[in-house]
Amino acid sequence: MPDSARDLRTDNVLLGEDARARVVDFGLASRSEGAASDSGGSLEGLVSGPDLEASASSGSGASANLFDAPLTDANTLLGTPAYMSPEQHRCERVGPPSDQFSFCVALYEALYRARPFSGRNRKELALKIISGRLNDPPEGARVPAWIRRIVLRGLAARPEQRWPSMAALLSALERDPSRTRRRWLALGLSAAVVAGSLYGVARYSGARARQCEGAEAKLHGAWDDARRGQLAAAFAGNEASYARDVQRSVERTLDAYARDWATVHTEACVATLRGEQSPELLDLRVACLERRRSALTSLVDVLVTADAKVVERAAQAASSLPRIDRCSDVEALISAVPPPDDPQAAAAVAGIRAQLDRSHALENAARFAEATALLDGLTADVERLDYGPLTAEFKLRRAQLLSFTGTFDQAAETFEGALWTAIASGDEATAASAASELVFLCGLQLGDRALAGVWYRLGDAILQRIDPEGQTAAALVGNWGSVAHVAGDVEVAEEALQRSLDLMVRIVGPDHLLVAARINNLGVFHESRHDYARAFELYSRAVAIWEREVGPEHPEIALSFDNIGSLMTREGRFEEAIGYHERALRLRARALGDDHPSVARIHNNLATSALALRRYDAALEHATRALALFERHYGAKHLLTGVGLFNVGQVYFERGELALARQYYADARTRLQAAVGPEHAYTAYAIAGFGELALAEGRPGEARARLEEALAVLGDVIGPEEQARYDFALGRALWLEGEDRERARVLLAAAEEAFAKIGNGFGRMRAEVATWRAEHVDVAEGGAAAAQ
Repeated sequence: MPDSARDLRTDNVLLGEDARARVVDFGLASRSEGAASDSGGSLEGLVSGPDLEASASSGSGASANLFDAPLTDANTLLGTPAYMSPEQHRCERVGPPSDQFSFCVALYEALYRARPFSGRNRKELALKIISGRLNDPPEGARVPAWIRRIVLRGLAARPEQRWPSMAALLSALERDPSRTRRRWLALGLSAAVVAGSLYGVARYSGARARQCEGAEAKLHGAWDDARRGQLAAAFAGNEASYARDVQRSVERTLDAYARDWATVHTEACVATLRGEQSPELLDLRVACLERRRSALTSLVDVLVTADAKVVERAAQAASSLPRIDRCSDVEALISAVPPPDDPQAAAAVAGIRAQLDRSHALENAARFAEATALLDGLTADVERLDYGPLTAEFKLRRAQLLSFTGTFDQAAETFEGALWTAIASGDEATAASAASELVFLCGLQLGDRALAGVWYRLGDAILQRIDPEGQTAAALVGNWGSVAHVAGDVEVAEEALQRSLDLMVRIVGPDHLLVAARINNLGVFHESRHDYARAFELYSRAVAIWEREVGPEHPEIALSFDNIGSLMTREGRFEEAIGYHERALRLRARALGDDHPSVARIHNNLATSALALRRYDAALEHATRALALFERHYGAKHLLTGVGLFNVGQVYFERGELALARQYYADARTRLQAAVGPEHAYTAYAIAGFGELALAEGRPGEARARLEEALAVLGDVIGPEEQARYDFALGRALWLEGEDRERARVLLAAAEEAFAKIGNGFGRMRAEVATWRAEHVDVAEGGAAAAQ
């Protein structure tokens, strides 16, 4: 237990020329046995003493009376009465909370030039301190309200109502909302030296330093040579071609994690021995490290029993371990909600959190059924404890599992429960994580961008206060960027996706798996903006990271392979596109199953590539499969279901089955209009489909109107290949309508030129345009010339 300074007052604190506070004339009260004195050992003895003025003195001058005579002796009523804590006045056992009270009396006096408590005699002074009856602040005092609130908490009558530690108090004083350093706050801002002195004079030496050695040994059983051997054996029994690559990646990640853990553990120990941090802060750092050791142990427990799915997810799971550097973030540690006061309840909470770590490890390894069963078994204990932060964490884990398994409505409800429970219990970190998850779920899975915006603003408001540049902030802004991208908000999407990538690179480095996912998302954005070269560069960077970390056959690469396939389709390289899509489908289906919602997107893209090659049966098979998965996982009213309906309609249109095409187009337009409104690009595609349908059925006037309506919305959203397609359709409609054949000539010529410029597989489309022009425009112009 640290020594306690029972005589901290303004006389004993000097401010040097460097603005650092120094404690002088410092008497330490030893905790040795047998040092007690019979004199002054009771409150009765104190309050029966002579009347002493204690009201207005600032302590600036020397006093010969008893009031200002410092007392320093163990287990007795010691100190200068005006600066003594209520527990000192009651002759109770004192510790760091008592020192904090004395510090705040001195700080109050430095700020207000008056003491917070006064009395006509020692008895009245003691009673006021014990009851917490403070003086009103002097008139004209210019101390900000936020500073006053901090100091008054340190002056609370009950020790448990004060700040959890001196470190917490000092950190609060440093968090100036105005970000302005004021001279009158110099004492508070430079009080780290005082804080260190309050816990004793540092006696750090080589002998004591050895007490902090051996942190690596504390990870025995979590990650050591024996566990490494178990991991190797488990992965060696897996037939996946990428198993060895994943094993090496996991070992590198866990080795680095263990080194970081040991380093921070040693730093925390050394800092305490040197007097640079309080024992309370050491406890917080150790608890943080223990939680990470629990997460590491839980993950390795899963990895050493790896099946095929665990091997597929192992590298990502290892990369998702909670970050060690958070255990050095003093502000985050002291802001966290403390465990329950009752030791048995606190132990139960710690035990359940260890099980939540195991559930998270199972979830990250795609062992969803086991994770769900584990959570089911914890439900009653979580409800019985009724500890808010634990309940919020439990709901967050439950919601993540529901989301992973495609139960989106229930997941959203559970995420909301986690968020509000976390806010009510003061657990802002969990609240922010839940908000980030809700942005993705509501905006992309459930198609409610407005609600996603609400969750984004709430999450951002929380994170701006607690961790504006951390991993949760990167996830939140990245999710919002994806939502904005789908909604067509180009500027917001680009800024958000780029910021998410920049934050993650700053946090984990440029070659991390978490960075690869964000590079891929930014590539999708640039592809949608028709910057195909930039998109291909980004997709290739993502693939390079994944291949280096987990090998070329890993399912995670499927995402970028699928995107590269879409890029190839846009460039008319249809056979290559199908190759990329099929590779993505094989990897993704093997990892998540044929019925997973992420597989639907690949089927959808395969349908588009096959249709471009006029492989109608294959196109229809993939399009109907995608539609079935969209409808099953997202519901009949979702945006993606509308997209799936339109794509099936396109296959029927190209096959010449116009009645079926009309039916699917009509359903698609209804769903899309309800999901995203009439002015959205997806709705415009459906309207353009009706325009092409009217043209095929011989109604050029209606075709022209529908196509112009659609193109007015699409603007520069569509790529050059789509623009050429619609120019060809509109040019034909205008020519056949006969109202504006000059414009028709321009559009038809532009379409032919665009298809020729794109080249590759669009050569067939260029030939179709040339043939139509020859059969209609050239024939008509030749006839007109002959008539003249």
